[in-house]
Amino acid sequence: KNMRRRALAAAMQVKLAAGSVSGLSGVKDFTGKTSAAAKLLATVATHPKNSVLVVTDGKASSLYLSLTNLQGVSMKRASLVNAFDLVSTSHLIVTKKALSTITSRVMTAKGEKTV
Repeated sequence: KNMRRRALAAAMQVKLAAGSVSGLSGVKDFTGKTSAAAKLLATVATHPKNSVLVVTDGKASSLYLSLTNLQGVSMKRASLVNAFDLVSTSHLIVTKKALSTITSRVMTAKGEKTV
């Protein structure tokens, strides 16, 4: 488990250093339209060129329904994200709660970050 935590921390650090991480707020207020999701991803992550991973903390059914129709976009909960998911996509979009969940997963038993 410690190796997985370190791999997740290293992958997150690489994404942050590359500047390919964006924040997302207002997930509950999302309309659920695919065109709105495509427009958002084109603005934030230059979507058609880059593969995108959207990480949320809980269920976001309207966002999920709009993202399933887009090619090159995947969505996961923060509790299920691993280092391979982060490394295999070009851009990461994460909610504030999901970021805190990932950060808490990276923490060791002593309460220190492994980064």
